[in-house]
Amino acid sequence: KKTFLTAYHNKWLGILATVNSSKKYFSHDCYPFFDNQAGYLQSAEDDTSLLEGYEAYVLDDWFARSLNMAIKAKENGYKYGAHIQAFDQGGETYPNAQYRLPTTAAEIKWQVYLNIAMGAKLIGYFGYDNNKGGSYMTLAGQPLPMYYLVQETNAELDAVDHVFASFHTWVGVKTFTPTGSAVSNAFQKVADMELASLTGVSNLTTDRELVVGEMIDGNGNHGYMLVGYDDPLNGNSTQVEMNFDGADGFIVYRGGERTLVEATEGALALTLSAGEGVFVIPVYMENTNA
Repeated sequence: KKTFLTAYHNKWLGILATVNSSKKYFSHDCYPFFDNQAGYLQSAEDDTSLLEGYEAYVLDDWFARSLNMAIKAKENGYKYGAHIQAFDQGGETYPNAQYRLPTTAAEIKWQVYLNIAMGAKLIGYFGYDNNKGGSYMTLAGQPLPMYYLVQETNAELDAVDHVFASFHTWVGVKTFTPTGSAVSNAFQKVADMELASLTGVSNLTTDRELVVGEMIDGNGNHGYMLVGYDDPLNGNSTQVEMNFDGADGFIVYRGGERTLVEATEGALALTLSAGEGVFVIPVYMENTNA
């Protein structure tokens, strides 16, 4: 699968090299949320009727596709960009399944923060009017429920996006699986693409699957975006404990707000709500530029 993705991305990089010498963004529309077609009824009257056997899930290779894209962008001097799933769609690409319509802000934020963890500098939203309410706005410009989920997410981002933008050097991501649990297919697919370790992090434990993106700002400060990987539709929180050797405290950005947390022997404990992204900057006595 990765061989195909690499060849596919290389093909487009080659095309871009002939038409765009400015090398700005290498972006894609790859969407994670599906449900099984067999348990889903669509009609003009009821777009989300749940039947016996309905199953919502995250596409196994979405993370690998996106991470491969992010890595190819970095290797070729582009900024990585991603479009967010804000729609539903019939099974045109996957005959036995279909994209599901996100119904919570957590599902929108999960996509946004995971892409930021993968170094994204461009976030867009993909949606369209399918005449059944499966988007964020009608062709006539009338807001639908999805509009307000995107609005909430954007308001949160607007408050702190200058911080994320200042960490212009993306290092990579590392995944974490709870002790004693099997590594999921999604994480297995990125095993040869992720970092071996995170700079300055001596230990990290989690009770659910976790993705951590590492990046560096112009002053050499390291920042870490933490996002629980569990499908946000499940509503599960993720308990994380991490240790930074010698850290005196942490600057923590979450929910669009900045807080200072004092370190106890370099330790930080966090509870991530479903879909939440938490950005952590360790602070050392000699480091006052964060």
